[in-house]
Amino acid sequence: MTDRMFRTPVSLPAETLTIAPHTRCFFVGSCFADEVSRRAIEVGVDAVSNPAGALYNMESLRLALQRWCEGVLTAESEVFEGVDGLWHSRWHSSVCDGRDREECLMRCRQADEIGIEAFRRADVVLVTAGTNRLYRHRATGTVVANCHKQPAAEYVEEAQRVEEMVEAWQSMLNDWPAGKRVVFTVSPYRYAKYGMHHSHLAKAALLLAIDELCRRFPACVYFPAYEIVLDELRDYRFYAPDMLHVSPVAADYVWQRFRSWTFSPQMENFATEWEKLRLRVSHRPRVPDSPAWQRFEEETLAAIRRFEAQWGRMFLVDSQS
Repeated sequence: MTDRMFRTPVSLPAETLTIAPHTRCFFVGSCFADEVSRRAIEVGVDAVSNPAGALYNMESLRLALQRWCEGVLTAESEVFEGVDGLWHSRWHSSVCDGRDREECLMRCRQADEIGIEAFRRADVVLVTAGTNRLYRHRATGTVVANCHKQPAAEYVEEAQRVEEMVEAWQSMLNDWPAGKRVVFTVSPYRYAKYGMHHSHLAKAALLLAIDELCRRFPACVYFPAYEIVLDELRDYRFYAPDMLHVSPVAADYVWQRFRSWTFSPQMENFATEWEKLRLRVSHRPRVPDSPAWQRFEEETLAAIRRFEAQWGRMFLVDSQS
């Protein structure tokens, strides 16, 4: 019996996208983007993920990328005190909340600076959208990244139409930096709050909009993470206990499919060596002061120096340990 008897493999894009040891990636989008980026970083991909926190709809994603592209920092007038007593930004998730205006503004600007630099450096921007549903702030008319549990009367909920998403993104992609690729994905997260029918409608709208953008712009390509989970894995055992998020096993599987599509042979060798070093650095001694442990530390430092000499990439011990 073959694997094909039990599942229908989803075809990966014919378009070429190569990740090499010096390729710089910028992941933005839903929590699924964080799942994939974490696995990428673990094997040494030079990547940054969601400095403003998770973003879910195409318009919030576009606005964030536009601000980072233009080097915009959060203004003092853009943070506010919420009903919970914390200070928030409608451009950022709760990762930038602060106990007062100054703390919130500092965290927002730190996130902005990371996003600006990550966008500037990125060879590949990976955009994961979750829904076409968005929230517009009534007082300003601005689409927000997060409502921060403020009174519902302050916002209008909308379902962005396909043509609206295409038109908005086209205006940005017309001036997209040369040589910077865009990989769109759709999150397999199921939005039960809308009901399953409307959840599927939202995904369909995203798929149609992204498909049209990929047709119009050669820099754009679609990776079928959504289809891999729904059509290839196709079982509730690949979901978390809430039956909405994907399980770690499913995220691992999607990552391996992405890796097989993008990694060059050189990157595979690099990743193998990186993982060996990461495991070695994460090892903890039973007897820290023993001669055996001292030898192990010396050998590890020597291995790091050889790695850096071979690949021309720093092995970030603190972030990997």
